[in-house]
Amino acid sequence: MPRPNAPVTTSIDHQLRRRALVLATGFVCIFSGLSFRLFRLQVVERDRYREEASRLRLHQIAMPARRGAITDRNGEVVACDQLFHSLIIDKYHLHDPNLGRRTLAEEQGIPLGQVPILFSENKIRNANLERALRLLAPALKKSTEELRALIEGPEKMEIELLKDMADADYQPLKELVDRERIAGVNFRETMRRLYPVPNRLGHVLGFVDAENKGVEGVEKSMNSTLAGVDGFREIERDRKGRELKSEENSGQDPKDGSCVQLTIHLALQQIVEEELSRTDIPSEFAPIPSLGVKKASVIIMEPGTGAILALANWPPFDLEKKQTRNHAVADTYEPGSTFKLNAIAGALDAGLVTPRTLVNTHGGELKVGTTLLRDDHPADCLEVMGIAAHSSNIGAYKLAAQLGRDRFNGYVRAFGFGEKTGVELTAESPGYLRQPEKWTIDSMPHLAMGYEVTITPLQLCSAVATIAGDGTRCRPHVVSAITTPDGRMVEKREPEKISQVVSSEAAKMARRCLREVVIKGTGASADLAGYPVAGKTGTAWKFIPGETKKDKGRYDVTKRNVSFAGFAPYENPALVCLVIVDDPETAKAAEFGATIAAPVFRRVMERALPAWGVAPDASYLPVKSSRESPLAGAAKPAATISPVPPQKSRPAPTLRARLNP
Repeated sequence: MPRPNAPVTTSIDHQLRRRALVLATGFVCIFSGLSFRLFRLQVVERDRYREEASRLRLHQIAMPARRGAITDRNGEVVACDQLFHSLIIDKYHLHDPNLGRRTLAEEQGIPLGQVPILFSENKIRNANLERALRLLAPALKKSTEELRALIEGPEKMEIELLKDMADADYQPLKELVDRERIAGVNFRETMRRLYPVPNRLGHVLGFVDAENKGVEGVEKSMNSTLAGVDGFREIERDRKGRELKSEENSGQDPKDGSCVQLTIHLALQQIVEEELSRTDIPSEFAPIPSLGVKKASVIIMEPGTGAILALANWPPFDLEKKQTRNHAVADTYEPGSTFKLNAIAGALDAGLVTPRTLVNTHGGELKVGTTLLRDDHPADCLEVMGIAAHSSNIGAYKLAAQLGRDRFNGYVRAFGFGEKTGVELTAESPGYLRQPEKWTIDSMPHLAMGYEVTITPLQLCSAVATIAGDGTRCRPHVVSAITTPDGRMVEKREPEKISQVVSSEAAKMARRCLREVVIKGTGASADLAGYPVAGKTGTAWKFIPGETKKDKGRYDVTKRNVSFAGFAPYENPALVCLVIVDDPETAKAAEFGATIAAPVFRRVMERALPAWGVAPDASYLPVKSSRESPLAGAAKPAATISPVPPQKSRPAPTLRARLNP
């Protein structure tokens, strides 16, 4: 007979089995989920999490590339990067107990395992620090207490103890740290741009910013060449940001930038800058600093190549005063009489005249359209050489008129006016020259005299260099070569000939006309002993723009740009030089290109020609000494420009036909 409670036992066993099955199923699901999750972490998403872990653990420290050096044409360094070093203290490693135990074991000559028994934990933690203090303090010329205060004072774990150390200071410290194996003391490298020739060539070189990137000048225009490729070093940090020492840290070495060689001749550059800043001469001989000029520029160029040998401005380059604008290429002005070389050279090249051809100059007064032209030296007729020598406004217009609008415009543009020269300098201006179809009836006389057009000093210097270089126009340039840091040639920049503007014969005749300017005309104060000079003076009123749309502005006869552009020796030119001075503050009777700019030209060239290797002709003496008469040959501003004959009460002439750029 079955026992009464048997069904109860069966029911309990069934419940237990069911619960065990559920529990086992649960465990299977849980562990299956965990296994699946582990599979995803270890296999499917392995790369992503490994990269994430590396990102948190590994860090890159930049290793700056050395920026390429800049040299003058003779290889003298004018800009370079210098490596500086910083002494970095890692307080975490200085207080590392593991390093402390090893330090005490070595100093006491005991087994490493005895250190925790014989010394307190605090003593162990500070052992490496005390050793570093004893070794570094004498090398840094400080007491251990002074050094301790510097290290323990800041709360940061990493301290820059010394920065911008040159090699002379860095090497002894580096040798000490390596020899004594001082843990927690590291060095970090930084690059700084240096200019070994201070206060020289600033407007050409430009400068770099805090990131060692070029901002102006050659530093900016050639930045992609000069700047190298930075490298990096990978370091490992723990979760508190502390650096972990490892021998397996990888990285990439920096690639230094290429070097740039300039066309600049540093000796000529020094001459130009000294003469612009010179004050040790009498005031009648145009010392630029004492004339209160707003700005001035001097350029020396080699004819036949377009190489710029020297370029400087006044006021001198000064980064702190924000005097960084390169007026010689960035600023424009109306040139006045120096622009007459376009009409003279163009007419000679077209075969319309020769230097001896007589031109009707109408007794010194001629009205064209609404413009009344007047000559400072009235004459019924002048030879073409006389037009240049006496800076005849009427004669220049008559030559331009013979060429006609399109041919005259063609010569002006062929000389490079109205477009950028393409020089490797920043902020260059193209100037302003209207297209012929927009000219008015007054445009031809205005342009022939150097008004109704704006140019840069570099454009004018290039045009004069074209005449001096037998009519071949070459692109002005300041970069001659690019080399690797170890001196291998990457690129040699040959002179770029743009066009034959005028024939060689026409250029020679034009040079003869410009020589007449110095022999018999306005440029006598530019002539110098041993070197016959040819060139052209320029004196132009400054245009004051109108304040309203109806007011087209006026010329202020109290403000002038004065200039002299020339070369020497005139038959076989070696150097071309341009001097332009903006609004000198002096007696108006002496405010001309002949009395302000020409003497500066003479002082520059009498030093520059011998420095360039041009031997003087001892038998040649200047035709007329400007030292005897500073006002000799002075020419008035290029013409009276007015729609009606000027009257004594008229304060300043206007240009009715002028279009404001």
